[in-house]
Amino acid sequence: MKIHITGIGGIAMGNLAKMLKDAGHVVTGSDVKLYPPMSTQLAEWGFIVHEFSEENIVEKNGFPKADLYIVGNVISRGNIEVETILNYNLPIMSMSSALYEFFLKRKKSIVIAGTHGKTTTTFLMHYILEKADFKPGLFAGGIRSDGHPGFAIGKGQYFVIEGDEYDTSFFDKQPKFLHYRPYYLILTSVEFDHADIYQDIHQYKRSFELLLRWIPQKGKIIANYDYPLIRQILVGLENVLYYTQKPTDEQLLNKHKIYSLRYNKKELYLPLGKVQPKIFGAQNFLNILAAFLLARELNIDFDVVSKAIEEFPGVLRRQQLRKRIVLDGMEVEFYEDFAHHPTAILETTRAFKETFPNAFLISCYEPRSATSHRNVFQNDYPKAFLNSDAIYITEIFNPKKVAKEFQLNVKQIIQDIKNWNQRAYYCESPEDLLAKLKNHFSDYVALSRKKEYDKIILLCMSNGEFGNIYPAIENWFEELQQTIDKKT
Repeated sequence: MKIHITGIGGIAMGNLAKMLKDAGHVVTGSDVKLYPPMSTQLAEWGFIVHEFSEENIVEKNGFPKADLYIVGNVISRGNIEVETILNYNLPIMSMSSALYEFFLKRKKSIVIAGTHGKTTTTFLMHYILEKADFKPGLFAGGIRSDGHPGFAIGKGQYFVIEGDEYDTSFFDKQPKFLHYRPYYLILTSVEFDHADIYQDIHQYKRSFELLLRWIPQKGKIIANYDYPLIRQILVGLENVLYYTQKPTDEQLLNKHKIYSLRYNKKELYLPLGKVQPKIFGAQNFLNILAAFLLARELNIDFDVVSKAIEEFPGVLRRQQLRKRIVLDGMEVEFYEDFAHHPTAILETTRAFKETFPNAFLISCYEPRSATSHRNVFQNDYPKAFLNSDAIYITEIFNPKKVAKEFQLNVKQIIQDIKNWNQRAYYCESPEDLLAKLKNHFSDYVALSRKKEYDKIILLCMSNGEFGNIYPAIENWFEELQQTIDKKT
């Protein structure tokens, strides 16, 4: 089949293009403003990306150039290719529909859904099945830390896919995950997000209620009991296994089949034995527990599961160590993370504090996502930084996105934090943040030595490029190391 993809430059769309090509289809694509890594990746895969044009869709005589046109969810009405497809009444499909039609149909879909933890849990579940020789398919919004891309066609009966609740396309406003028809569902969390497309918590919750309608009688749901909305959504359902972080009385455990989380820093105690994962923190251990419970449902041997959990390399941009130096015997580490929702920030910083209790934690945050531009979480952000010793927050990424009365007030967040931590700083931009951080850093080094902290951790959180300051931070760390080396 000849397939044209309008908006091929996004990571998910680019991955879909490669999967279709590997499946034997002839694939063309178009986009504008391509950036690495996807621009480089598409070139390596042999794709020539054209600019949007009517000529990509039809011949001069109006004859279609492809059998099917797949349109990305960032593409809207007014795009020349969309208008041409509609004018000629040509077959059009969303990415989510294409994933089902070409790769999920006749498979047992394992859908990982929830507000937080989807990407890591998806990669981990796929990794376990891969090590168990299930030959699973994969589609996830990221890259594994060892370089494995977020997709695999798979030859087995299972396909693991990240279930995004964001809308599908300009012509299909239902959540993406409703196209994936889960046989097994892992529900990691449900709390309000995506305020740019959901009017309120009730509409957001409704999307997950609709997802449950696809679960077959023989299917299974693995769900996080700690979220009230999950308990509301799943009330009355029998085919559910719950897991929880909070201590639960024995009667409730038996009634609801709830598995409690038990861990100690970097050690996780599963029902069948102890494991020592590379990823850390309560939120990741909960993700591991969920994947373990599903693996047990699939009758995978514990030795295989535990080994896969311990070997799992993690996901890029999640607890990713970018640089480590040693200053006069004290470690200084720079980590990148994707966290942008207040809960994600709170749990990410908590993970670092629990795992490295004697570290001085510097948290830097860029409000970049569509939701974080809005004041819907104005009162939640200050509490998200309770585990941090110093805090730097930039102004919202694009103030033009949201009317002023609905914008997040970053200066107010900083003032609220200063009620309990004076080392909180408003930054006009990522560049301003880096300048202030450099200016304060010697004080942190001195403070750390005085209080006998064993290391300094710099944690930067954003779902974007953070003004591209990460290479500058790495270069700065390198210069600090060289200065110390010359003195010694």
